[in-house]
Amino acid sequence: MVAILLVCALAVMAEDVTFMTNRRQWEKLPSETLMRMAKQFELKDLPDSMFVCWTIVANRYDEHKQTDSEQAMSIRAILNSGIMYAEYYHDLFKAHTNLLRARDLAETQKCNDILPGIYLSLGNLYLENELFHQVENHDDCLQLYWKSVHLAKQQKQWDVFHCVLISIADLAFARNKLSDLNKVILEYNQTAIPDTVNLRPFTQQFCKGLTYLTNQDYEQAITTFRQLPPITQTSNKQKAEIEAIVHNILLHVLMEQGRYTEAFDEINNINRHSKENGLAVGQINALKYYREYYSRLNDHVLSDYYDLLYLRSRDSILNNAQINNFDKARFLHEIDKMNAEVKELTYKEQTKERILWIVGAFSLIAITLLVLLYISRRRIQEGYQRLYRQNVELLAADEAKRQAEAAQPEAMSEVPKYSHNQMDDDVMDELWLQIKRVMETSEEIFHDPFGVDQLADLLGAKRNYVSQTINTKAGEPFPTLLTEYRIREACRRMNDQEHYGNYSVEGIAQSVGYGSRSHFAKLFKAATGVPPSAYMKMCKAGTPPSATTPS
Repeated sequence: MVAILLVCALAVMAEDVTFMTNRRQWEKLPSETLMRMAKQFELKDLPDSMFVCWTIVANRYDEHKQTDSEQAMSIRAILNSGIMYAEYYHDLFKAHTNLLRARDLAETQKCNDILPGIYLSLGNLYLENELFHQVENHDDCLQLYWKSVHLAKQQKQWDVFHCVLISIADLAFARNKLSDLNKVILEYNQTAIPDTVNLRPFTQQFCKGLTYLTNQDYEQAITTFRQLPPITQTSNKQKAEIEAIVHNILLHVLMEQGRYTEAFDEINNINRHSKENGLAVGQINALKYYREYYSRLNDHVLSDYYDLLYLRSRDSILNNAQINNFDKARFLHEIDKMNAEVKELTYKEQTKERILWIVGAFSLIAITLLVLLYISRRRIQEGYQRLYRQNVELLAADEAKRQAEAAQPEAMSEVPKYSHNQMDDDVMDELWLQIKRVMETSEEIFHDPFGVDQLADLLGAKRNYVSQTINTKAGEPFPTLLTEYRIREACRRMNDQEHYGNYSVEGIAQSVGYGSRSHFAKLFKAATGVPPSAYMKMCKAGTPPSATTPS
């Protein structure tokens, strides 16, 4: 016993492994290939494999990444999955969910060629729900069928057009709605159907039979239905369903005409036909027809007997469907797991894509800022270069002027001593020349501290005379004049790489009388427009030919 259970467990595990392996392999295949495989599995009667193919294609639906043809294939796969849930797995809820999703997507994406089949499948689903759960859905079903008719006519899907019209006729006749029968006849007669359509001869004769019925020519109607041309070039399932509808209509006519012997034979035909073609609904209907037949003959014993069989058969199919669902629960669970994995992977892909977009956006912003910063720095550097060249040119011109003045003999060797408080213009001019000569040639001005008192001592003049002369001739106070000479000398020394090339900014600042680097930098940029560090960097890059070493 244990060995048998072990073998069964191993078989189940092997089946799971095979299923998972096939699924992973199939997930790598193109959607078009999977759809072709599903068709082949349908011919071989391998519904589970067919269902897996459709589920993979259905889960690939993406309105942003797929092409129009790929979207259409995914929508068809969703439709086929819904049909499978209804007809094979008997899960009407999932069937309804898939069919509604297929309808919504087809309408949104304008896949009008898929819509007729979707509405036909929804109508069939409502009929199945009505049969097994005793829910009145025929009005909704008729509405869905008529939508399918109009869309099939627009899309020239003539097989769907004929099948739905025949289904409407069956539903209308069963509910005794002659108005819908007249609508079927009118719709068919007003539609230009090509002669090459397979079902055209059959449906044409079928509508003639309906016309006889509405005109109450029952004998001619029965004859017409019994002489319908054969159905060719269509699937066995579709052929069996259409033939079942014809048997149902014939039975109702014979019963209404009181031709019970013929009606009983027709019930037998329905029962045999349903068993031969695996139509569970037809078998249940046959039992219902037996009940109705014996009820009309007032044979209540047999009527009750077939009523009991009808109820048992209906419940049996429901129970079998539930058992079937239980047997398929593991498979459907794997399908659900696969769908969950696909959704999770899709979510991760979308999250990754969003992150990449965000990173890309931030990278673009960062690159833009870096480019703007580079452009700004480039412009600043170009400005510094321009100011540097101007300063170098000014230094060169100033140096040439100073050397020219140094070559001329001095007019006065001594600074005059003044005994009065007022100076005339000539005396002030002479004192100004002496002040400039000291500022341009004396190293004393680069010592800290150096003020008006030290300058007056070097000139041998009174402090107030020196201050007055500077204010008058230079138009600025002595500290400002001293800063100009010191900054000018700082520029000369930075340009003189031979003697001051090893000096830092602090060293240059101290050499011209400034102990604070920050104070020197502030004064230097105010005077030249260039920070001293940038100026020194440009000097180190190459000494301009016009820059000379201070004497």
